[in-house]
Amino acid sequence: MNLFTSVLHRQPGGGASIAFGSQDLVVPEAVIRERSSLRDRKEGPVTVGIRPDAFFLSPEGPADQTVQVRADVVESLGSERMLHFSAPVRKAFDADAGDLQLEAISTEADSSILIARIAPYPKVREGETVRLGVDTKALYFFDEEGNSLF
Repeated sequence: MNLFTSVLHRQPGGGASIAFGSQDLVVPEAVIRERSSLRDRKEGPVTVGIRPDAFFLSPEGPADQTVQVRADVVESLGSERMLHFSAPVRKAFDADAGDLQLEAISTEADSSILIARIAPYPKVREGETVRLGVDTKALYFFDEEGNSLF
């Protein structure tokens, strides 16, 4: 799972968004209503988890549900591709020592390598800029101690 630190922002009407670098990704109101710990949480720091399969290619997606990234590494696995990209977020913690090698790709202090699992077509090449949709209904949220906000 991709884990990074973020900030939860409240919106009028009970909605919320999370910071992803300089942009905000909108968290659907239904998600907030379904998760009492998240619903009751005030604005502020939060750890966000995104599984690689919660990303998808979305060239025309809405700005509040997509991120534009540069493909640093593309692994072709037959029926899927693993897209490694630099994201303007700070990694929450390294659970896998293998992540340390990939972090060498990143040159900025406040960026991390995230991984998206995407369809094999259309083909994405290393160095290419692509727009990824984020299934914000499939986000995971954790407090400062690592407890799930569900």
